[in-house]
Amino acid sequence: MALTLPVLGAFIVTRDRQNGLGWAFVAAGISRSAYVLATVWVQHTYVLRPGSWSGGSFATWVATTFQLPAIILAPLILLLAPNGRLNGRGWRWAYAPVVLAGLAWLVAAALVWPYRGMRLLPGAATPNELTAHVAEALTGVAILGSLIGLVAGLVSLVARLRGPDRNVAQQMKWYVFGATAAVVLNLVGDLVVGNPSFWNVSGLLAFEVAAAIAVQKHGLWDIDRLINRTLVYWILSGLAAAVYGLTVVSLGVLLAGVAHGQQVAVAGATLAAIALLTPARGSVQRLIDRRFDRRAYDAVAQVQEFTSRQGSEPTTPEELKFSLSTVLRDPDLDVAFRVVGGAVVDTGAAATVLPATTAQLMITPPTILGEGHSYVVHRRPNDSERHLFNKVLGAAANSLEHAHLQAELGVQLAAVEASRTRIVTAADDERRRVERDLHDGAQQRLVALAMQLRSEQRRLGADLDPEVDSVFDAAVTQLQAAVEDFGRSRRGLCRPPSSRKASDQHLASWSHDIRARSGWSGSLTIGIN
Repeated sequence: MALTLPVLGAFIVTRDRQNGLGWAFVAAGISRSAYVLATVWVQHTYVLRPGSWSGGSFATWVATTFQLPAIILAPLILLLAPNGRLNGRGWRWAYAPVVLAGLAWLVAAALVWPYRGMRLLPGAATPNELTAHVAEALTGVAILGSLIGLVAGLVSLVARLRGPDRNVAQQMKWYVFGATAAVVLNLVGDLVVGNPSFWNVSGLLAFEVAAAIAVQKHGLWDIDRLINRTLVYWILSGLAAAVYGLTVVSLGVLLAGVAHGQQVAVAGATLAAIALLTPARGSVQRLIDRRFDRRAYDAVAQVQEFTSRQGSEPTTPEELKFSLSTVLRDPDLDVAFRVVGGAVVDTGAAATVLPATTAQLMITPPTILGEGHSYVVHRRPNDSERHLFNKVLGAAANSLEHAHLQAELGVQLAAVEASRTRIVTAADDERRRVERDLHDGAQQRLVALAMQLRSEQRRLGADLDPEVDSVFDAAVTQLQAAVEDFGRSRRGLCRPPSSRKASDQHLASWSHDIRARSGWSGSLTIGIN
């Protein structure tokens, strides 16, 4: 504390000289430094080499009185976190117990000044004098004021965590995480390992690093992920330790007296713990996500529900786009796919162009979606949403790949339709050419011949032999029938027979079956001529 608290305070103050939190850290560190140095001085002067150093009596006064300032300043570290200011003007009353504790400490320090020296050494009896008893009582008042201030600080911490400013809430999460880590590491050192020095120092450093991150506002939203992973790790570790211990004890009792029974019990307990971890991890992760990351949990659950539906009913790329847009609350979200040949198509298998990324728009990198065949174009998430976007798009990877395959199929069907259209168009053009040739060629000559015969028949008139006249009539009639046959032939070339219509109906049914099986919703027309 003597070495690191002043450094942390200086780190804060150099960035904002008005930050009261930084000055509180500096004052606590300096007071702790004075206490540590005075304690070393007293031990050297009165224990190791008595009388070798001067100023021993003053050192006893400092060592006795400077234990309290760090405790008195502790409430300020909670009240002024994370920006060095109170949580509004209504919290000014929280200064009262801290000021009361500070004044009680100053008076007590003044009262014990006459007792400096041997009477203030550790273990020495309290002088039976009024000033000594008053100083002792004032020390209790200072400690009580500090405790009240700590309660007020905890209430303020909770209020900031639940407040409307989400950045401040994230900063306070870093404080809580650092403080919790410090407590856990201290307990580990005191109760488990039996070597508290290293663990106490580690706990203090963990809190100070967390406080520095909170004040600097660096990676604020990473705290949710850190808390999530830490809780999962500790819960799984606790479950594994419990299963291991219970299994060792149980097997040890069952195998008592059996050769190598202890080794078998240990091996069985190890296997049981390992077997538990795999299924338990997913359950614990879901439990923690549901409690501490509810929005991401619900969003991923919706995407997974959509993915599960793909195995029982057809879905379309457009439905996937709508689902992602709803989950991520981005009405402008779009999905595109890179198909064979390098072309980019939208959810309707129509050619499109990926937009350029901007400060407001981004395209999900292929590392999130796998091989990079699918692209999600969406608004750029802020720090608080980045984790949500990554989890949702990671959960949607399989659905996106399925939609990519549907887009590939849509492109291929569109190519088949375009090919069929070109064939039909070429055939129609050829039929029209043949029709035009028949109409303008043979048919016109037959009409001209019929008209010429009829004209000659009328010119000859009464001079024409009746039998020849009947021949003329028969010839004209046959020519007219031939012209009508040519007309029917021409119309038949431009209008397919009923058998082709039946074939088209069969192919239409086939294409409908393809769409039903693949989930494709785009238009599709297929025919054979």
